[in-house]
Amino acid sequence: MVRALMDSFQAVPVMTFNVQESTVTLISELMMSSLTLALRLAAPMVIALLLAKAGLGFLSRTMPQLHILSVGFAIFVGIGMLLSGWQIDNLYDVLWIHVDEAFDLINDLIGLQ
Repeated sequence: MVRALMDSFQAVPVMTFNVQESTVTLISELMMSSLTLALRLAAPMVIALLLAKAGLGFLSRTMPQLHILSVGFAIFVGIGMLLSGWQIDNLYDVLWIHVDEAFDLINDLIGLQ
């Protein structure tokens, strides 16, 4: 690790790296793309678990003798497993769009296109 750190200082000496506007634009666009990707991947799971939590909340108010903690755990695990399987099936399409977009942004910065 120390050798890699020393090599990085040889590749880019201290106080010689200049940040250009195009680099900042690239980094901000890549961060925005990664945030969009994270939201697209996590949103179905979050919404489904939120709806299940709300449904169990209503159920616990109507049937207080039912122990919701033990029932809810199994329901949340089942919903999580089903949605994870569904998302793995659709993961390739979503990832390919964002990876292709990221490579296009990097190629525009470098000037290959």
